[in-house]
Amino acid sequence: MIHSLLLYSADLISTFPLVIYFSLLYNFIINPKKNQVDLVLFISQMLGSLLVRLLKKIEYPAPFYKLTRRPKGSSNCDYLSRNGPSKKNAPGFPSGHMNSVSIFAAFMIFSKYYVSQEKDLLKFISKNFLFLVANIGIVALTAFARYYKKCHSILQIVCGTLLGTIIGYITFLICKKTKLLEGNSHKLIKF
Repeated sequence: MIHSLLLYSADLISTFPLVIYFSLLYNFIINPKKNQVDLVLFISQMLGSLLVRLLKKIEYPAPFYKLTRRPKGSSNCDYLSRNGPSKKNAPGFPSGHMNSVSIFAAFMIFSKYYVSQEKDLLKFISKNFLFLVANIGIVALTAFARYYKKCHSILQIVCGTLLGTIIGYITFLICKKTKLLEGNSHKLIKF
């Protein structure tokens, strides 16, 4: 009973990247002038997914080959949790789900900190505690789901998270440099 409930929850959590993709695209489409940041973040998400696909196609040297394969018993590892058992030696490095949610969460946190203009990190944390918990929570829940479903090893989850955090930070820097976070174009960050 508990295993079934946890598995169902993990399947539901595995849709987080899709929710993020469609929300960003929808926000941009309904108001392109005010939601330019959403388009940039959507494009960043797509480029991050492309990078993960390329990394999964690399022929890794023998000592690393097993580390880059999905764990034994992995199943339903796609976004909708419907593709059944993974093929033998299916690539799993890095986790695409972790990459996607980490791009989003890192971008949101860095952007919120920048827009708040708060110099004291502890004050920023106390003023935005729920915002931070929500973004870090998305990452933590996704990590749990991917591990529980045996879709990824801890190494694959950590590497997907690190890659996503780096891409999210680069996306933040691009938006900051192009002044997209100024004025009305940062509605995504206002909560």
